[in-house]
Amino acid sequence: MITNRPFLLKIVLAFALVAPLTGWAGGGTNQMRDFVFCLSSDSHIGMAFTNSKGSFTQGQVVAQSRATIAEMISLIGQPYPTAGLPDLPPGPIAKPLGVIVAGDLTDDGARAQYWPMFEKVFPTAGLDHGTIPLYLGLGNHDGTTPGRAVVEGVIARNRQREQVGQLDVISTNGLHYAWTWQGVHFICVNLCPADTTDRETPFKYGQPGPGSWNDSRGALTFLTNYLHEHVGTNGAPVVIWSHYGYDEGFSIAWNWWSAKQRRAFYDVIKDYNVVALLHGHTHAAARYQWPDPVNDSKEVQRLFGDHPPANLHTFDVFSGGTFGAGSDHGGTFYVFRIYHDELIAAHSDTYGWSKDSQLNLIKSMAFQPLTH
Repeated sequence: MITNRPFLLKIVLAFALVAPLTGWAGGGTNQMRDFVFCLSSDSHIGMAFTNSKGSFTQGQVVAQSRATIAEMISLIGQPYPTAGLPDLPPGPIAKPLGVIVAGDLTDDGARAQYWPMFEKVFPTAGLDHGTIPLYLGLGNHDGTTPGRAVVEGVIARNRQREQVGQLDVISTNGLHYAWTWQGVHFICVNLCPADTTDRETPFKYGQPGPGSWNDSRGALTFLTNYLHEHVGTNGAPVVIWSHYGYDEGFSIAWNWWSAKQRRAFYDVIKDYNVVALLHGHTHAAARYQWPDPVNDSKEVQRLFGDHPPANLHTFDVFSGGTFGAGSDHGGTFYVFRIYHDELIAAHSDTYGWSKDSQLNLIKSMAFQPLTH
């Protein structure tokens, strides 16, 4: 697990549920912000697997997701953890405005029977009797191929939620979308923030290029246009989430997306107030920075060669872990609270708050524009 140095930031990323303020009309000052959301990933509904603790059936994998959801909901009204989270604002954990599920919803998107199984655990109405909306993204196990039940199911949910005002903008293909909570922009780019697969990448699974199941289908263009048209130069906080991450191990070493794609993404976001990048895919909780010249100089070299910019912008990254599929230790998740101009993050699993305080963070969201 990669963690960033706690003295670099005043960030609290806590698995915390906080009650939203009432009467918010989409405007207001940042001193009025107070809300919570959660992040997890990789439910892999339909999976059966064997690990060091034995063999797990499809039904047991479903039960792991249900247990993780129950643990999330049980935190409502409880105090925040204090480890790694100094100077917490007052108030207990309250109901989140939503739960982000960052891909690999099903274990195999080509198997149509897995989508109805997913919907039973993660219903369209949301969690906790329909009071907590779900924000879904596609992962590599789901694929993005048109016609797959999971792909069409996610598109149908997106269009339905746009009609009822839960989403502000969706892409023309129905996959990528964005919304705002109390002046903070959230943007889903599904697999990764690229427009399609990189044909020059030595990809391990299938044929790269447009039409591949690993095709990100215009995500970077959607992101670019949204930032230009809806965020602009006002310094509003932005959260971007995808399935693939920025970790040196699984996401990069396995060539799920390329350095060329990541550099293009960096160039799009470097002048915006991106306060968090969220992802799944690795099945492990992590907190780190990207690009990080201290802890991951190899990635900086890939992106910029021998001449990285003097004003290199680094971003805080959080990996939500897994709802439990393939895990020896049950499900894991993040609870985030945005309070005024702070981002608070705490990590938990089905056994309680994480014992690794380095996963937790409290951070200022004040905009620090780059000097050119």
